[in-house]
Amino acid sequence: MFERALAPLAGHRGAEGLEAVVTTEPVERAIAKLPRPPACILLVGDDSDDPADAGRPWRVPVRRLPFYRWRDVQPPTFASDAAWGDLDADGLPDVPVGRLPVRTARELERIVAKIIAYESRPLRADDLRLSVWAGSAMYGEVVDRLANTLLLTTLKNKSPAWLEPWVLLTEASEPPDGAKGDPARAFLDQVRRGGLMTLLIGHASRTSFAASQTTGRWVELTARRAERELEQGEVASPMVIVACDTGDFVDPKARRRSWPGSAPARDATPPAAAPPTPSLGEALLLAPAGPVAVVAATTESHPLPNAYLGRAMLDQMAHPYRRLGTWFLAAQREAAAMRDPLLEATLRDVEGKLEERIDTARLQQDQQLTYAILGDPATRIRLPREMELAVEREQAAWRWRVVSPPSGARVLEVGVRRPAAMPGAFEPVRPPAPDQPWQGTVTGPGVLRVLAADRQNLWVAAANLEPERKAP
Repeated sequence: MFERALAPLAGHRGAEGLEAVVTTEPVERAIAKLPRPPACILLVGDDSDDPADAGRPWRVPVRRLPFYRWRDVQPPTFASDAAWGDLDADGLPDVPVGRLPVRTARELERIVAKIIAYESRPLRADDLRLSVWAGSAMYGEVVDRLANTLLLTTLKNKSPAWLEPWVLLTEASEPPDGAKGDPARAFLDQVRRGGLMTLLIGHASRTSFAASQTTGRWVELTARRAERELEQGEVASPMVIVACDTGDFVDPKARRRSWPGSAPARDATPPAAAPPTPSLGEALLLAPAGPVAVVAATTESHPLPNAYLGRAMLDQMAHPYRRLGTWFLAAQREAAAMRDPLLEATLRDVEGKLEERIDTARLQQDQQLTYAILGDPATRIRLPREMELAVEREQAAWRWRVVSPPSGARVLEVGVRRPAAMPGAFEPVRPPAPDQPWQGTVTGPGVLRVLAADRQNLWVAAANLEPERKAP
């Protein structure tokens, strides 16, 4: 039922030089019949726990795996599309797997059009922005303060120098302008502005990201609000939700809230005749101006491997991956190998434990299998390629030049981020004229960034402009 609606995406991938194999075989059999291992796997169709949906033509079953639990209310199994990418049966995915959780050809046409429109958009300076909304950890004042400090320190120390973060800490004393009254609106404004990608970090239920609870109400972004406010506009960049349940496309009856101190959900279970309530990840994917893809967990995720994942995602942004799935899989594999005794002592037991000692390795293995890519894992991302930048100090100024500018590229922007502005924006500096050498002069310390683009690639060069040290 989906072959005709999928054809434009297959043709689009073919035009990029990729071989797109479309099949209606069951997933395991389809993979086994390929002449060589795939680079990415895309499942097209939804799944459901409702027995009445067992024979639906749109149904593509997810795999169910045992869940390593740390709370007794957690389910014994979880849904994992990533497990289809475990080609050598070692319990870890070898290729990225995505899903378009659609039930009608019209829904599929909408998402395919989003992917093609996003990848066809001209490159621009805003493509190197990273917008982050981090909610309160809600584990107590000490841990909450540590979580905020850890986030800002990680962004400062792990981010590539060229990255331009925008950060909203819901409980910070000085959030960005306009964010205090309605944090969700402030974040959605950043989603609409665009960037490399956007991140939500906090607690969540299936249909809502929860940033904090103040004066008896939740500060949150719900699936319904995302649908309503992202109905019109340009397709947004990919989003990663580092939280629980928001990628659960399987269980439309789920209404549990998984964050600490959670109360019963406000919305009652809908009548049997009502359409299934989409998860937050599904709502964002299906919204016309929503993200082109959403990476989110299908069940509860633990704060310790989530913290490792955040670090690894920033690390992997320093490499020029071309595909969302390739980048995310590399980040997961790096996160699975991380160890930090202080972080583990702080976060390992913060949500309780069912054993005398939580098995961190099991938590990290599940981490790679519980996160789903709702979207095409072959979606192109705009991680830049590096240029060589030469910088020479001349008294209070620095002369810079790009060594061997890439053929056919043009300068998009030259900017400096001052030391006090991290995380923060780059101040524009006058770029060279189109017919002039790629060089110039800047004053004052900070991070110098030169950004360029050709028809398909972003190019970037960055250098630290250190202040002159006075003799003792």
